[in-house]
Amino acid sequence: MLYILLIIIAVVTTATAIAQAAEPKKCCFPDQYTVLKGSTIATFTEETKAPLALYEAQDIAFDYTNGRIGYYANYTFFSGQDSQSTRVVEDMAKKLLWVIDPIKKQCTKSSLADFNTYRCIPENATYIGKSYFGDKSLYMDTWMFNTTDYLETAGLYSIAVDSNGCIPIGDSFNGKSTGAGVTQDVVSTSGYTNFELGIRDPDKYFKLPDYCKQVNNEPSKLLGLLQQTKL
Repeated sequence: MLYILLIIIAVVTTATAIAQAAEPKKCCFPDQYTVLKGSTIATFTEETKAPLALYEAQDIAFDYTNGRIGYYANYTFFSGQDSQSTRVVEDMAKKLLWVIDPIKKQCTKSSLADFNTYRCIPENATYIGKSYFGDKSLYMDTWMFNTTDYLETAGLYSIAVDSNGCIPIGDSFNGKSTGAGVTQDVVSTSGYTNFELGIRDPDKYFKLPDYCKQVNNEPSKLLGLLQQTKL
């Protein structure tokens, strides 16, 4: 867990040290887009005193126009457990969360309380600074704020976005989760690639398979590991 903490500290420190610019206007993300997200996550379960480290790869579609987020996730555990794959569909309009196991062909449906998906950088966010990649080829602004989501995860979240298009570049999180009845300390750092405006195949991300008609209303065990994107 220490090396992840050092990465997060380095990202924030670098963004601050490279350039202290005037605070820009807080931006909003595009209405519809897809992106690949890779996250290194470390957790510590307080009940069992067990640490866990994993890599999560997500293929995500954000559809703020219709109030929904859908993604495929694959979890690779550094401690040797078998990898796991899942699909998640968040319907903010209907306040429903679907967790789909494509291997076992099982679905879990849960109710969602009202929550903020951070369509825009929130007003209470603190501006950290401006930095760039390459030979000043990509400028980004970094923001930090406290957050709480519907998976009962609360903590300090930072995100770097493209200064010209409010496109996510990377983020980090440090906090605590009590989702699915499991209390975990959580630290993560993430990067975004393959950003595309629009959603070419909405059904891929949002259409539920037929076997979801046989729905399981019990909370998914994967919920305790889902590192929900704060966007």
